[in-house]
Amino acid sequence: MSVSQKFMGVVKGLILSYLLTIIMLFITAVVVYKVGISDKVLGILVVVIYIVATFAGGFVTGRKVREKRFLWGMVYGLTYISVALTVSVLFTGSGDREGIAVITKCIMCVAGGMLGAMLS
Repeated sequence: MSVSQKFMGVVKGLILSYLLTIIMLFITAVVVYKVGISDKVLGILVVVIYIVATFAGGFVTGRKVREKRFLWGMVYGLTYISVALTVSVLFTGSGDREGIAVITKCIMCVAGGMLGAMLS
């Protein structure tokens, strides 16, 4: 399998995970609007969304690449969080101001991608 085919596996994983992220964030927004939840619970839900989306995308990536899944899951996770942070900065103008929060999100997304790819 060529490297370009493996990158297409990463792209397919990214498409799935961003769709899942959008759907889950929309559902979360509706729940916040209707019920009203605390910031702490909202933060936990966002973490769960990151983990579920990156795991699913990593799983798809692992299915597509079939070899060196751990490495390609890491590439997928890094790409996912890089794009997510870039979009966040473009839309909010500032992004995440806490360095620890950014590092934690990066670790969660890379780990989710690698785990999903390994279990595929």
